[in-house]
Amino acid sequence: MTWYEAVDFCNRLSILEGTHARVTAAATSNIVCDFTKTGYRLPTEAEWEYACRAGMSSDFFNGNMTNPDCTPVDPVMDAAGWYCGNANSDDEGGRAKASECLGNVRHAGNVWEWCWDKRTPATAPPPSTDPRGPATGSYRTYRGGAPANYYATGCRSSFRRNARPR
Repeated sequence: MTWYEAVDFCNRLSILEGTHARVTAAATSNIVCDFTKTGYRLPTEAEWEYACRAGMSSDFFNGNMTNPDCTPVDPVMDAAGWYCGNANSDDEGGRAKASECLGNVRHAGNVWEWCWDKRTPATAPPPSTDPRGPATGSYRTYRGGAPANYYATGCRSSFRRNARPR
């Protein structure tokens, strides 16, 4: 799913449930999120990571990994989600592994998840409380990991990637 399709899904779900769509666009290059509206939207990176960590500071909500690779299977990552060590090169049909203490599932491993934020430069200062990322840029972030080809280290709560939102 593209970033644009994910944003469109959030808007359609908002309209279906009778809430206000948060995202507006005059063109795909000028998409804006109104954080004061009540509808659905993609999470910011900070929100995504908070949900993924479930209040913990470890690699995963259930602890720190012991093996950053695919073999042997890391017991912490194995309990948290699907990755190259336990997924048999498949997305496991979206099946959840474990629930974090916040009740969320499937943040670690399984599939990449788009976030609202644009890419933050590597030289950016540390984020403040509830940051929303930079206002400009052409790349969007995604988090989570993909089972077919990602090591446990690439599924950590802090691991981030970015791409053009095709």
